[in-house]
Amino acid sequence: MVAIAICLTGVIKVVAQSNVQFPSPQNFQMNLNYIMWDDWGVCAGVPVNGPYHCTNFKWEEPNLSETESQLMGYRIYYYRSSEELTEIPFSEGQVIAQTGSIALEMGSGFVGYTWVTAFYSEPDGESAPSNVERLDGLPLFIDKNEVQTHSIVYNNQMKTIEITGIENITSIDIFGIDGKFITASELNNIDVKHLARGVYIIKITTKTGKIISDKLIIK
Repeated sequence: MVAIAICLTGVIKVVAQSNVQFPSPQNFQMNLNYIMWDDWGVCAGVPVNGPYHCTNFKWEEPNLSETESQLMGYRIYYYRSSEELTEIPFSEGQVIAQTGSIALEMGSGFVGYTWVTAFYSEPDGESAPSNVERLDGLPLFIDKNEVQTHSIVYNNQMKTIEITGIENITSIDIFGIDGKFITASELNNIDVKHLARGVYIIKITTKTGKIISDKLIIK
């Protein structure tokens, strides 16, 4: 299976003012993982069959050195618009998720604008928005053979997985077909002697945030 990350980040003016008492999250990123027709992938820890859109959100914690408030969690906001905007009406954003971690996956694609805030207690409050990410469209239901440019091959003699056609790999995760995480690596030649015969899902992340998922068969 092939996943295409098509998230576009625009230069968007944040009109809300920052507040030292309620500092904002930093370096918000959104990446779209598209799983092709009749292929398998993992989204939010659950195995899914394509066609399927899975959005990955991640960000950095706010700087808490100048506040006495207690950080409670984060809210991800979405503002749907097909127009390219220079100012976002943050008050019209819809909360699509609330979490206590700095990363989240959701089984959907969000065309428009997304951002994250932090919320606090003692006293209660919410930060200004982080930077804003824009997604201007979703991939059509295309056949994986039309766009596949990489190769993931199981070498039965060497008992390794060999990956070509993918640059700047930062991590490689292998899951069972049930979505259970099995192992991880940062190399594009992976020793899998410890894996039993069967079907697995391999998830590759690059330095640019692109996520590529594929089915792996070990014989």
